[in-house]
Amino acid sequence: MTNEEFSNYIDHIQNQYDAGKLFVKPPKEKTSNRRLSKA
Repeated sequence: MTNEEFSNYIDHIQNQYDAGKLFVKPPKEKTSNRRLSKA
């Protein structure tokens, strides 16, 4: 897989996640940032 193909694959996954089609846990950094911002 080339870098371009990999980048397109990541974009595809991100688009599906944004559309709510994928229900995966966000990276720990994002969850910790959300918790800190709420606190």
